[in-house]
Amino acid sequence: MVKIDMHVHTNYSDGVDSVEEIIRQAEKMGLDGIGIVDHDTFGGLHKALEIETDLIIIPGIEVSTCKGHILAYGITDGEIEIGLTPQETVKIIHRLGGIAVPAHPFDFIRLGIKKEVYKINADAIEVINGCSTLPRYNKKAIKVAQELDLPMVAGSDGHSTEEIGNAWTDFLVEPETWQDVITMILRKESIPVGGTHPVLRSKIKRFFKAYKKRHERPVPYPWISKPKRKKGEH
Repeated sequence: MVKIDMHVHTNYSDGVDSVEEIIRQAEKMGLDGIGIVDHDTFGGLHKALEIETDLIIIPGIEVSTCKGHILAYGITDGEIEIGLTPQETVKIIHRLGGIAVPAHPFDFIRLGIKKEVYKINADAIEVINGCSTLPRYNKKAIKVAQELDLPMVAGSDGHSTEEIGNAWTDFLVEPETWQDVITMILRKESIPVGGTHPVLRSKIKRFFKAYKKRHERPVPYPWISKPKRKKGEH
């Protein structure tokens, strides 16, 4: 089995630890790869690609649409405007050569796109999110992925070294590159595994850690919210 945490954040967005700290912790835990998907920025990904590691680094970004968050995998750069509709965002992701995966789609608190998942041309669904507010949101995601006959992935949504690796995606055949990972997902050769960690306790620990390490951040801390659709746009 190959264990890849497909949803990890760094201090280039709202994570609290550096890219190198995240990578070294993933190595220590025995993960085979991680998906660097910071919110609306490729900064952490670009840094990760400069670091020597045997981990497979899955390139991506977590895009803020006007309805919630969508993960874009297989993209290392490009302009993706925030605040567009999920449908518009997915079209851009596909145009850039990536695959579109709704993140924690049914989590009301953590900005899932909810019923919009039925309206977009998603390539897969994140069915286990390690930071999901309630277990039923992941169960709903699994049910909908089965209903829509879509591939499934899992990730910790870790925002610190303590949070990564509690949910991951297994692959029965060992991929050699991140391109192999994308191909295997599309072929439904991915197996979501894991669960959630104590969300409230993790958030409290993360808050104090973020304050302690505030001067180490390469960018200002972004308050992640759901962008509003521009007036007059549909």
